[in-house]
Amino acid sequence: MTRRIRTWQIQRLLRKTEHHRVNLFPRRGCRGIDAKTLPIGGCSKDKQSAFGHAAACIAKGYKFYAIADKNQGFVCWTVKSMNHNEPKVAAELIPQIDHGGYLVGDTAYDSTKLYDLASMKSIQLVAAQRCKGKSLGHRRHNPYRIRSIELLNRPFGQSLLTGRISIERMFGNLTSFPCGLKPLPHWVRTLFRVQMWMQAKIILYHLWRLNHAVKTA
Repeated sequence: MTRRIRTWQIQRLLRKTEHHRVNLFPRRGCRGIDAKTLPIGGCSKDKQSAFGHAAACIAKGYKFYAIADKNQGFVCWTVKSMNHNEPKVAAELIPQIDHGGYLVGDTAYDSTKLYDLASMKSIQLVAAQRCKGKSLGHRRHNPYRIRSIELLNRPFGQSLLTGRISIERMFGNLTSFPCGLKPLPHWVRTLFRVQMWMQAKIILYHLWRLNHAVKTA
């Protein structure tokens, strides 16, 4: 967290290191999208953090928003304060990933705007319906959204939704492997420091995955 890490040269090196580890493995046809809370103490004076929805409660802190591939790991991610809405952040992440394939999310991502953005990259977004069993109304709907509903009524679509658990497992692995993500230390405050902390943990996680893949090969 020194001043040197803020320079564009170090930032570029860190991004290249992360992308290199991701691209060592071939991408899968299906990816997942989700978010993980990074809570801090409610009495913290960190002005860049905020209160927002956590797991069955309201907490203060940040959120890690990610698109993950079972083979490649976390291919696209960002960190924002906890009050940011998941679909709005997803609208920033989706344009950054490769064309084609499936992107699977929970009910939070059942949004016309997200289907529109995904369709621009020929990505079939599959998200569990918020109001299951109800009609979409008479508004114009993106064909990719209609296709998602059709898929969810078939075994293949349900298997995609079930496979979304892989990103939750990756979140679990990210926190449980040696040197993994633990509760934010008291000195990791403000958005920049939390982003750098997450980037370091993701790079270590990808190295751990690479080492595990080599051992099992």
